[in-house]
Amino acid sequence: GLVPYRAPENDETALIIYTSGTTGDPKGVEITLSNLAHEIRGVAESFELSERHRILSVLPFSHVLPLVANGLGPLCIGSAVIFLSSISPQRIVESFHKHRITFFICVPQFFYVLHKRIFSQVQSQPFFVRKLFAVLFKVAGWLPRPALRRKLFGRIHGAIGPELDILVTGGSRFEPAVAQDLDRLGYTMLQAYGLTESAPAATATPVQSNAIGTVGKPIRGVAIRIDAADKDGIGEICIRGPIIMKGYYKDEGSTRESVVDGWFHSGDLVCLRPDGSLVITGRSKD
Repeated sequence: GLVPYRAPENDETALIIYTSGTTGDPKGVEITLSNLAHEIRGVAESFELSERHRILSVLPFSHVLPLVANGLGPLCIGSAVIFLSSISPQRIVESFHKHRITFFICVPQFFYVLHKRIFSQVQSQPFFVRKLFAVLFKVAGWLPRPALRRKLFGRIHGAIGPELDILVTGGSRFEPAVAQDLDRLGYTMLQAYGLTESAPAATATPVQSNAIGTVGKPIRGVAIRIDAADKDGIGEICIRGPIIMKGYYKDEGSTRESVVDGWFHSGDLVCLRPDGSLVITGRSKD
């Protein structure tokens, strides 16, 4: 006979995602339904994801950030998601136009390519155009809102993708000068920080208070502390909250080492800016 459907419990394992094993054997991170629910809500709030967004998805769902930001989150919120059959920087930029993309999350390297493309095209322009751009670029630094900066650089936005607005990166260090330049051109360039064990984003730079050069502040419901800070205020970031994994699959020893009194010890070194935003400085194991 038919087995009656049983809704899973919040603390049941919904996903097992294996870490890359760069610091030892790969470990299976158990993510629960509750972890995902809190993560989706926190990320959606920080990045202001809504039904109006059209998201281009190019990162693999074997990583939990694209799974949440490009998959499960949009499903909950009602955003549109576009997938490509093949991926290259050229195909991505074509899609920004063709599918009127508004939100794009990618690794830092793509944004370096985009930045280089914009500025090399500016350099290829006649002398007068280059001078005009330099003046506008300076003026843009004084304008308080991205919408005003977008108007100044309407031709650039028209060439890249007229509705592309929110850019998000994470996963590795992002050059602050590139983020600053893209911000000045009128893009909202956001960053997130976390690990698979924190499902994944523990902190994010919110749309309304984007602190460039940082990975922002904890998302809703998440607490952080800095352990064993040195004289410069640099120490290991520990994370607590409903996004922290259930544990490592069939590995109680590693789970006990990593999660102490509810605090997940990340192994990442950070310092805190006066406004409460986090700056990643390195790995404690390095």
